[in-house]
Amino acid sequence: MPDFSAYVRSRGYRGEQSTPTVASHPEGPTRRRRGADEEQTRSTVTTDSRPEPPAGAPRTAPVPVVPSPRVPSPAVSSPAVSSPAHLRASLASVVLGTVGALAAVGLGLSLLAPDPAPAPDERAVLLDDHAVPPPTFALVTSAWGDDDADGLRGAAERPLGGVFVHLETADARPAHHPDGSVVAAATTGADGTAVFDDLAGGVYRVRWELPAGYALTTAVAAPGRALVDSDAEPVAGDMTRGRSGPVALTEQAGLDLPAAADDVTADRVARGVDVGATPVAQVLDVAQG
Repeated sequence: MPDFSAYVRSRGYRGEQSTPTVASHPEGPTRRRRGADEEQTRSTVTTDSRPEPPAGAPRTAPVPVVPSPRVPSPAVSSPAVSSPAHLRASLASVVLGTVGALAAVGLGLSLLAPDPAPAPDERAVLLDDHAVPPPTFALVTSAWGDDDADGLRGAAERPLGGVFVHLETADARPAHHPDGSVVAAATTGADGTAVFDDLAGGVYRVRWELPAGYALTTAVAAPGRALVDSDAEPVAGDMTRGRSGPVALTEQAGLDLPAAADDVTADRVARGVDVGATPVAQVLDVAQG
């Protein structure tokens, strides 16, 4: 008959046998602790719930039970629920972004667009919360007969009427009034003067056409003395047509206030842009002499 006592002792089954004391054990507490560890390991790894076999019956080795690995269950995420405050914040962000983009586009277009020319009634200046229109100007030109052909106006030399006068821009184009109408040509009267009234500020030129029997005198014979010499240079070599240099009609030009004899409505008046004309017979005499 097989001896199961050794097997039972190896399995830790002692039945009614008395447990040896620590003092009787040859290796003392160390051996006891190691035996307890082995028994704990066996109880963890194997499970044998079968009853003890009766005496004399054969025993089979227990079947080890390996615990199945734990598989973590997938996390189920609940759908996110947006709060009204979050929705309002998102909508406000979209609106602000759109407004900013539109403002940037509008600014770029305004910088690229050319500045529109102001209308005549938009050129007023604000002064004490009242619209003050810009000043207007007048130009008075004179013509005289230079009998001695010296280019200077002598005290005894008479005014010359019948001279056609045109007002042009600095680039020799027809001048315009502030309302956009063309400045009409004028003719010198018996006093030898012609007046252009209601002019906008700017730079102008005067062009003269002499009557028959006269030719232009020497131009700018006395530089710096505008009231005594002639300002007309021949146009394309024609001695019967003359044109002045640039004339500035601006507030900075130091122009005169209008006199009653000027009969103008302008705020400032330019004078001294004159033309001297010499009789053709006198010109021939000077040329022959």
